[in-house]
Order: sequence, then structure tokens, then C-alpha cells
Amino acid sequence: MKILGLVFSARNDGNSTRMIHYCMEKFKDNSYEVEIVNINDLNINPCSNCNLECCKSLVCPINDDIPSLITKCLEADLLLFSLPTYCGHLPSTYFILSERSQALVSQDLNYEKEYLRKLNFIFIGNIASGADMSTHEALYSFDGLNFFPETVLFSSRDYDMKPINGDLIENALVQQKLNAYVGRLLKKASDIMEMKNQEL
Repeated sequence: MKILGLVFSARNDGNSTRMIHYCMEKFKDNSYEVEIVNINDLNINPCSNCNLECCKSLVCPINDDIPSLITKCLEADLLLFSLPTYCGHLPSTYFILSERSQALVSQDLNYEKEYLRKLNFIFIGNIASGADMSTHEALYSFDGLNFFPETVLFSSRDYDMKPINGDLIENALVQQKLNAYVGRLLKKASDIMEMKNQEL
């Protein structure tokens, strides 16, 4: 079983990256195959200058890394997105992936099962700056569905820390909260594996 971690932070050693590495080590300890990708290392572009080819089962005219990234997401059994918040909003890279992934709806795929059900989130940002609202931005995709992703929000002020330092993971209380989150994800991964075995 494979778990893909996707980091949406421009920093390679910030809170978002360090937290997802922490989670992935826990998954590896439980014999899961893991991979981490930082979306900022990829060439990605928003939807533009097209004739909705993706909705007509044609190839997207935008030549970048999004198709291969979406393939990785579809091949993974569980997805963990780690997102910082900027000015109380999610990174623009998240919205780019989100809008480009909508093309999956028109393909011969069960978008909910093959993509949305796999999604889980780590949000990092101060509630006083609107980080709680950014979680709702991500959860809009699940409006009207009968399931929600596992989510956790870390506000540095709750721990008397500064997000710019990138050291939230070193706090024992943060680790305790993240351990509980990983426990829920391991249960979800186990349920997914059992479901897949029943389908065989």
C-alpha cells in the first residue's frame, strides 16, 4: 500500500515539510510504501488558453507536470497534503492542482473514490490570521458528500511559537497531536486496504 505526501510550501525545511516527513516515518514504521513530493519543485500551471479539451476526453494542451502528478495521486492508496496558509488562505499551488484535477470528473473514473476519498490534510497557520477559514476552502470540495478527509490544523500561537522558524514539530504537544492524527490515518489506510481486498 502506497501513501503519497504532497507538500505545498516553498520551503524545503519548514513546518509543512517537516510535519509530513514526521508522518511518513510513522507510516514506514508500519510497513507502508511512502513518497513525498514538493509541488514547488514541479512545473505546474493553472488552467488557461484552452477549449476545455479535458472535458471532451482530449489531451490537455498545457504541457507541464500536472498530468504525471495526478497519475501519482491516482496510483496512491492514500494522499496526505501538507499546506501552509498565506494571509489566511491556501497556497495558489493548491488551487492550481484542484482546478486541473477537475478534469478527472469527465474521464471514466470514479472521482470521489479514486481521488477525493484518498485526500487528507495538514494545515499550518495562525487562527488569528484566518487559518481556520483556509481549512474550509479545502473542504468545499467535499460539500454534499457523505465523507470528509482527516484534517488537522496547527496554529503556532497555541504553542507560543513563530511559524517562520519552522520548528513546530519539535514541540512535544505538537507531536502528541500529530501522533493522534497519524493513528486516524493508519485506521483509514487499514479500512481502504480491507475494502480493496474485498473487491478482489
